Amino acid sequence: MMNMMSMMLHNTTTWMAPLITAADEAAGHAGHAGHAGAGHAERVIEHAVAATGYGWAGWILWLPLISLALCGLCAARRVKSKLPAWITVACLGTAFGVTLALFLKYDHPITIHLFEWFNIVWPGGSFVAPFALYIDQLTLLWMLFVTGLGTLIALYASEYMEPDVGKGYARFFAGVSVFLFAMSALVMGNNLVMLYLGWEGVGFASYWLIGYYYQKPSAVAAAKKAFIVNR
Repeated sequence: MMNMMSMMLHNTTTWMAPLITAADEAAGHAGHAGHAGAGHAERVIEHAVAATGYGWAGWILWLPLISLALCGLCAARRVKSKLPAWITVACLGTAFGVTLALFLKYDHPITIHLFEWFNIVWPGGSFVAPFALYIDQLTLLWMLFVTGLGTLIALYASEYMEPDVGKGYARFFAGVSVFLFAMSALVMGNNLVMLYLGWEGVGFASYWLIGYYYQKPSAVAAAKKAFIVNR
């Protein structure tokens, strides 16, 4: 029995040795690639410069907020037309145009300081988190996708949600505007505070839109589930 177990152990070790060697080599290559990737990321961040004259890029964020405010006004005034939809489509379409202009002008990573947000100082330390954007190629590609698809969704919903004109129509497009603002902040944020704002905003907007038909228990349950899972 002992001889048999020794032979099995020897055969297993012999069979697994090439696999262990291959795994070690793969891990070594992955480690080298990881170091190279980290070095590349550090170089990209290092070369991101604080840009001046790009304040207009902030309109990518401000336009969804303007749409939100105007849709809220339409809801308060009980507007019985498709005006909330056209406001949203116009604002999101313009945000896409601004993103496209920024994409065509892009030549290197930049940061765009919009305004001072958090600047807390205490004895021996401080906490500074400006409301700023980080722009590189990946950011711009994602923002073209976000604003372009958001505009198309709003355009499609303008007809799909027509039966709700005068009821929850403006509320729906206000939710779409919140979602686009939050997603833009999530993608373009230059610090963890903005990332957190965008993440929580996307969760809240998802809750808002999924629970649109709040009279239905199934919609309310789905909205709560989305809100909790996104935490």
